[in-house]
Amino acid sequence: MKRFLLMANGPGELWGWVRPLATALHRRGHAVDLQLLPCPFASGREALVASRLPVRVRPPANALSLLASLDGADADAIVHLGGDLLFGRWAARRGIPLAAYTYGPKKGLDRCRALFTAFDAMAVSLKGHPAVVGDLVASALELDGPSSSWERRESPRIVFYPGSRPFIRRVALPFVAELARALRQVYPDMGLRTLMSPFSDDEEFALWRERGLCPTLLGAGAVLGGADFAVTQPGTNTLELLHRAVPAIVAVPFSFLRQVPLGGVKQWIAAIPGLGAWGKERYLRARAARTGFLALPNMIAGRALLRESVGDFGPRELAALVVEGLDDGAGLETSRRGLRALADESGVDGALRLASSLEEMISS
Repeated sequence: MKRFLLMANGPGELWGWVRPLATALHRRGHAVDLQLLPCPFASGREALVASRLPVRVRPPANALSLLASLDGADADAIVHLGGDLLFGRWAARRGIPLAAYTYGPKKGLDRCRALFTAFDAMAVSLKGHPAVVGDLVASALELDGPSSSWERRESPRIVFYPGSRPFIRRVALPFVAELARALRQVYPDMGLRTLMSPFSDDEEFALWRERGLCPTLLGAGAVLGGADFAVTQPGTNTLELLHRAVPAIVAVPFSFLRQVPLGGVKQWIAAIPGLGAWGKERYLRARAARTGFLALPNMIAGRALLRESVGDFGPRELAALVVEGLDDGAGLETSRRGLRALADESGVDGALRLASSLEEMISS
């Protein structure tokens, strides 16, 4: 038995990467520790959710306190899965092998003994000859199981993603409720499921249920299999849609921009009363205008497999775009074929392949 120290920060990495890899390592007879790192995108419930996984949780702390206490000397290997790589490098300072799994470049990757990624297209942007082991998100979906809550009479079947961050979900609730009302006027027999984050609490779940938005905690793997279409935000959730070949629209209403957290010095500037909020929105609008694709499948493929909409629009304008997408049968099939082809490049055993590669790294 070996001991692995996994390091991660936000909800996406914890649920989509740590969960499947920790499960794979545990099933192979290894012990797994998880160090939660500081994260501006954290929900505050990461330690609670992580306690349900086969890991020993090391709770988060502020950066200085963590650096003062962090030590990976009792681990056989350290695996960086999100956050600032400085913490992984510091924990590995006594010569412990350090590996990283990443979707793109970040500072310090050249200090890792092994580097892993999900797709060939991602490997191109990374230095150091990364090994393409497959997408951990695909492995996470397999952990959700095959069950589904769809009823036969429901058509079309639409999934809403309200986001993994509580402040975004608070803004999204009235927006999504109005979107659902507009869609039901067009599709009276519409099936709807709102994929609530595992980081949400019972009170929040009840609020979404009271608005008739059919929240569920079954998990994306259990719900997406019967879905016709999804409405989501940018993030690792778009890779869930990829691996289940569900057409979608990735929406970024500018009304949400003030709720988007910033990292580094920008978060302090954004906190200046009055001026900070105005400056933050201007910055995010400018960034959105010059950014290419927002959805990860589109970035990987270099073309629009999922539709994207960014701008000043409300729920009813977004509903019209959803109806337009659902009515385009040829477009839906083109999207499904493209998503399936890209998903096939990754496969579904990424967690198993990564666990095996980590074992090889230790023994070499």
